Amino acid sequence: MRLRSAIALLIALCAITLTIAIIYCGVFDVAANVPHTRAVYKFLQIVRDRSVAIRASEVEVPSLADPRLIATSAKDYAAMCP
Repeated sequence: MRLRSAIALLIALCAITLTIAIIYCGVFDVAANVPHTRAVYKFLQIVRDRSVAIRASEVEVPSLADPRLIATSAKDYAAMCP
């Protein structure tokens, strides 16, 4: 049992060391102008979708027919979407 624990600890330490080395050496390209691999894209898509789904239940949607909201939104749209 002790040997298994030692092996598991060694594997975990190797995995952590490898992860740190990959991050520090810049092996993984995170540039926005280079497409992700299919696996990374799928991972990011799942993370994004789950993050939105978890937090969306807490959002209270305002009345979209409110004239003040429409006026404020129109100003924001005009300022940010020329």
